[in-house]
Amino acid sequence: MKYSKIKTYLNIYKSYYYFGHTLIDRTAMLAGFAKQLDYSAIGENYLSDMKNGGILLNAHIGNWEIAGMLLQKLNKKVNLLMFEGELNKIKQYIESISTDKNYQIISISNDFSHLIKIEEALKNKEIICMHGDRFIEGASFQEIEFLGKKAKFPTGPHYLAIKYGVPISYTFTIKQEKYKYFFYATKPTLLVSINNPQKRKEKILDSMRFYVAELEKVVRQHPNQWFNFYDFW
Repeated sequence: MKYSKIKTYLNIYKSYYYFGHTLIDRTAMLAGFAKQLDYSAIGENYLSDMKNGGILLNAHIGNWEIAGMLLQKLNKKVNLLMFEGELNKIKQYIESISTDKNYQIISISNDFSHLIKIEEALKNKEIICMHGDRFIEGASFQEIEFLGKKAKFPTGPHYLAIKYGVPISYTFTIKQEKYKYFFYATKPTLLVSINNPQKRKEKILDSMRFYVAELEKVVRQHPNQWFNFYDFW
C-alpha cells in the first residue's frame, strides 16, 4: 500500500484486530448465533442463479463464512475447502459445533484426493466455496499482476468451472461494524466446457484476470481485512 513506516505498523495492528473479530464471529455463526450478526449485500440476487450448483470463489479477506447465511436461502448443500495441514484442528472444532447439516468441509490435501469430492459435489449440483488467492505447491498457477507486482494465483477454481460447465461467482464479505458485514458478489459467469487446449487456457486466464481485478479493488478499499498471512509475492 506504500504507507509510511508508522502508518504501516498501525495498520498491521488493525489487521490483527480485525482478524480476531472475524475468527470470533465465524465461530459464533457456526455455533448457531448467526441471528446476532447482520449484513447488507450487493449481488445477493445472483445466488438464485446457482440453484443447480456452482463455484463461489472468494479470498482470505473479511469473513467468507458469512456468505453461508445467504446460501441457506437456496437450501443447497455447501462445501467449504480448507487446507488440511494448517486447519485440521480448526476443521474438527468447526464440525463439532456447527449446527448446519447442509454444511461440509473438504480438506485440500497434497495428494489432490479432494478433487474427487469436488467433482462429486458439483455433479450433485451443490455449492463449492473456495479461495482463489492461494495455492498448494505442485498445483497449476498463473502469474498475474496484483498491487503493482506479479503474484501466483491458482488456475484450479477456474479450470473446474470450465470442466464441469458450472457458473462461477466472485464473492467477498467485509466487516463494516461490530455486528454487521457487507456481502458483494459478481454476476455468475458460465464458463462453457472447451475442448481446444489453447482456447481453454485463454478462457481460464481471462477469468483469473477478472477475479484478480475484483480482489485488488476490494483489498485497496479494505487492506486491514486481507488475512493472507504468507509470502504472497
